Amino acid sequence: MVEVASLVLFARDLTASSAFYRAVGVPLIDEDHDEGPVHAAAELGGVHFAIYQADDGVGQPAPGWRSASSDFPGFYVDSLDDVGKSLNDLGTALLEDHQVRPWGCRIVAQDPDGRAVEISPIPSNRGGLARAGRVKQPQSTLGPSGWLPAPASSCAISTGTQRSGPSARPASPDRRGPRCRG
Repeated sequence: MVEVASLVLFARDLTASSAFYRAVGVPLIDEDHDEGPVHAAAELGGVHFAIYQADDGVGQPAPGWRSASSDFPGFYVDSLDDVGKSLNDLGTALLEDHQVRPWGCRIVAQDPDGRAVEISPIPSNRGGLARAGRVKQPQSTLGPSGWLPAPASSCAISTGTQRSGPSARPASPDRRGPRCRG
């Protein structure tokens, strides 16, 4: 068995990155390990999540979304609408606005270092690797898309206007679809 133990990010601006992840709902606290630098950290479902100031304080922007050496952290939240509003209040770029995907709803926001971050409501059908239909299931359980259908309670269709930040890019045609709220 393998479990994720930690996710550690290095940020050009620890304060800005901490504000972003707090807006997502991560309960970050200042932490140090006696001799180490103060950093922001939280325990998320048994995974230690931490953000450190990059050593050089400058760093390079994150590589393009889905590029080699990029990362794509994802978070389940109680309310996608509340988190979307908090991120909008921070002026955060949304790379993809509320969407209904075959496995559920999401938004994809850009953190201060340029990382794409997926935010989804906590699915009601959580369970093992098949959580939210992200792992292919036996043919007998599949919906028409080839994935477990998203439970009706996890998304509600919305006709809200698309929010975007200065560096957001429009969703690619294959990713467009109904918007969701939750």
